[in-house]
Amino acid sequence: MYTKEVESGKLYWSQVHKEKFWRENVNRFEENDFSLVISLIKFLDSLDVETVAVACYDLGEFCRFYQGGKK
Repeated sequence: MYTKEVESGKLYWSQVHKEKFWRENVNRFEENDFSLVISLIKFLDSLDVETVAVACYDLGEFCRFYQGGKK
């Protein structure tokens, strides 16, 4: 579900943008050389303010829950 949303090019507030999701799935973001994290970084240049806000939140949660994410 998360990957499909990222691939759509637009992020919106949904169930996958919650603390529980990040606690359970943060290590999956290592897959494909962190491609989903790279996509989130690219979303920061979006003209859509909701997409930017969600990307910022998700990147923050990734850093918070990923072992070594704050390094």
